[in-house]
Amino acid sequence: MRTLSLALLLLASCTGLCAQETPAPASDTILEELKKYDVNGDGKLHPPEIEAYFTAKRTKKLLEQVDEEADAFASQMLNAQCGVGCESISLDQASAYVLELSRQEEVAKELKIKKKLGWPTLGFSRFVVDAVNPRGNAKFKAPAILAYRRDNEAEDKDQLSAIGSVQFWSGGTDCSAQWECNTTIGIDLDIDGAKEAHENTITAGLPTRFVRYYHDNQFLETLSLGVTPKFITDRDVNREVWEVALQLAFTSQGAGAGFLTPPAIRRDGKLPRASVYWQPALDFEFGDIRDPAGNEDLAALQERGSYSRIVPRIALTIYPWRLSEQLRFGLQYFYRFDLEQNWNRGYGEARIDYDLSIDGTFQVSALYRRGYKPPTFKKIDEFLFGVGIRQ
Repeated sequence: MRTLSLALLLLASCTGLCAQETPAPASDTILEELKKYDVNGDGKLHPPEIEAYFTAKRTKKLLEQVDEEADAFASQMLNAQCGVGCESISLDQASAYVLELSRQEEVAKELKIKKKLGWPTLGFSRFVVDAVNPRGNAKFKAPAILAYRRDNEAEDKDQLSAIGSVQFWSGGTDCSAQWECNTTIGIDLDIDGAKEAHENTITAGLPTRFVRYYHDNQFLETLSLGVTPKFITDRDVNREVWEVALQLAFTSQGAGAGFLTPPAIRRDGKLPRASVYWQPALDFEFGDIRDPAGNEDLAALQERGSYSRIVPRIALTIYPWRLSEQLRFGLQYFYRFDLEQNWNRGYGEARIDYDLSIDGTFQVSALYRRGYKPPTFKKIDEFLFGVGIRQ
């Protein structure tokens, strides 16, 4: 459905633009066309107006599907430009979205043959259990990585690794007029074939997120409360650690948190020089180490009893559009304060991703990790290079 929507809009837009021998700038042409559907003249497009625009682009063979397709297209445009739950977007945002489709003729060819990997809710990213973005916008997620690892703290410094998450299922609904609920089933993997099984980590989690939308608030757009039960084990599933993580996060257009700043809108055919996306969050972790299964670092933590931790964290992504539209630089940093055992530890990641596919599913990725990595909090200083996957 999504494929048909994108391909139809792209072909219809290109037909109108390419037929002129001396065309006006594409952005101006699209903007003027979209203005016709702003029926209340507020400078924004709402779902019925977007659906009307899409319906005008329909073809005869899609007549029986047009209502369903128009609804899907409206949701996709709103989600892409301002996140899940957004009720309207500006004409500039709508124009940027349409222009991006019409500019990339190769997208139409790829979309006709592109198939999503696996089933509809299957996903891959850097984290599934600890996803930061309250609105869950997939385009801001870091990829999972199949990589070569250089670990300067390990005896065997050159290793092959699989680091990232697999989302098996995700679903959401409106809990009330103001709250949206979403639940995900997935696992986080930190697998290193060169190490013993008890030194690898697999985390199964069931994150449930409650997001409230403040449509009339000038500063706060969303407030997110997350609850995640976790089972943390090793490669042989002998380790037994149970944890419940709570998360508090928000998005704010005024502060730029959870928003691409400046927006990726083309002016005179050019994107801004660069855009920044950042997202803060505050986590609370409560857990018990039942069986360290031979891991000495976990055994030392087990002797001190259960744990309660406060974890401020931040994620930052830089998009250097003028340098390359396929390139991204990312940072994530966590700082844990253990309230029971009276210690604190920092852990950070820096990454570079370059898209190999137009839709961003596959990338070349480089990741540098340093600090005290949970759950063992053994110090690491490592560099990974490999293929990233995100969907």
